[in-house]
Amino acid sequence: MPMSERLTLALARLDAIHSEDPDRDPFDQPNELTYAKAMTRWLARMQPDATEALQVAVRAQHLGRFRTPRSSFPDGRVGYLQWRREQGQMHARLAGETLREVGWDEASVTRVAALISKERLKDASDVEAQTLEDCACLVFLDIGIDAFLVKEGEESVISILQKTWKKMSPRAHTLALAIPFREPSASVVKRALAS
Repeated sequence: MPMSERLTLALARLDAIHSEDPDRDPFDQPNELTYAKAMTRWLARMQPDATEALQVAVRAQHLGRFRTPRSSFPDGRVGYLQWRREQGQMHARLAGETLREVGWDEASVTRVAALISKERLKDASDVEAQTLEDCACLVFLDIGIDAFLVKEGEESVISILQKTWKKMSPRAHTLALAIPFREPSASVVKRALAS
């Protein structure tokens, strides 16, 4: 993917925010930085010629998410959806502020914010919105499913996998099926897709 000066500056600034995440992955890296880099890796596979706006939106998908923990909202689906909605708005706002600080024009900032907040996800003509969603689903399958399975249990993860699968494009399905899942995740994925 091409790396202009404005893109390089934006990604560095976004990664600095991700690096503030106090939660660490198994390699002692900030969780959100690991997530952001995984999003970029999947984008490179999905769309190597991605626009700069899409590259930034993918990298900023969870920007600052650690600042508002899920536990600060009520339990249950309604609380979860409220948290997600507010998180999406915050990610878009924070990404916009960051891009403006490094000199991005307002049209580009608006496009990045629209992608992050998933304004046009259901618009079939917005291929970039679907690509971002595909990347998020692939990252979950690639680096998130094992921990989620331990936390939530098989039946819950099967339901989540089935919902996730419906949100993905056919191309993302093909890439997902090539992920080398470990057990017990491999069996859970197989069960979810067989249902």
